[in-house]
Amino acid sequence: MTETIGWRYLFILVAGLSALALAGGVLLYRETYAPVIRQRIMQETRAAGQASETQTHLPRAQGNRDRLNYLLANLQRPFMLLTGSIVCFIFSSYMAL
Repeated sequence: MTETIGWRYLFILVAGLSALALAGGVLLYRETYAPVIRQRIMQETRAAGQASETQTHLPRAQGNRDRLNYLLANLQRPFMLLTGSIVCFIFSSYMAL
């Protein structure tokens, strides 16, 4: 394809397909981040009038950690995801090539 249409147009084609995949992912994938899911559940229960005072308090994600522990936890998370999920590892290896 590069010889027939040129590398610039091939780059534009790949960028366009990536933009379509991103738009599809944003529209179709579900939320998996636990604090966001908990917050949405709390908002739904408040709207239904079922929340009590003890249910409305959401704990802070990094409540009592000092800055060094917070930094280390956030630096370890990508490596844990990379080594703990074979799908993530395969996709990361493919993109690195």
